[in-house]
Amino acid sequence: MKKRIALLLALCLLLPCIALGETTAEVPAAKETTAEPPVAAETAVDAALPTAYDVRYYFEQMLLPQLFYEYEDPNQFLGYLTENGVFSVWESFTGNNGFDRVYGQEDFAQNLYLEDDGTLMMLVNLPKPEDLHLCNRVYLCLNPNTGKRGYYTVELIQAGEEKWSLGGRTEQGETLNFGEARAISEDPNDPAYTEILTAEMAEVLKILNTDAASEGSAAPAADESGK
Repeated sequence: MKKRIALLLALCLLLPCIALGETTAEVPAAKETTAEPPVAAETAVDAALPTAYDVRYYFEQMLLPQLFYEYEDPNQFLGYLTENGVFSVWESFTGNNGFDRVYGQEDFAQNLYLEDDGTLMMLVNLPKPEDLHLCNRVYLCLNPNTGKRGYYTVELIQAGEEKWSLGGRTEQGETLNFGEARAISEDPNDPAYTEILTAEMAEVLKILNTDAASEGSAAPAADESGK
């Protein structure tokens, strides 16, 4: 399922920075244009997606990274997500293709951070998965100094006594695996939440600023027709 997505979004915004720890700098502004959901009405996948698992897997592992990597100005794409939310992309994708929406706006959240080196890092919280290879959160990263983009995932790899892995997708669609990720509390007021998240973001930033394709190991893709 690698059909090229038609990108219609054209939006530049003054992006607010939501600080983590001591990060307080503002994100630079861009030009103003008309905002539209970044999924075209004619967007479709190459094959039928009969289950909710397939639809969500495609959204997390293919559609979102493809939009992020292919959009001419990723700063605009991050601006759209900041202003309108990742849910708007999910809603457009499922609605345009006739899929059951399953999740509501309250199930998605996104925060945009500005790192000390100027990197923009958007953390997207997704509905907590119960099935393997679905994501609890993803990171969309952009280093404006080098132009480098990165899409990183935290995926469920073992149910029951939950285990998670830090992975990612390259611009070419390859799956990457950077090892085990720590489980995180569902309560953002839990002190461990900030501790774990800060360490994880530092690791993601380190990966972005290295050759991710060589640092990470290729991981077999999940079965896209089921679990």
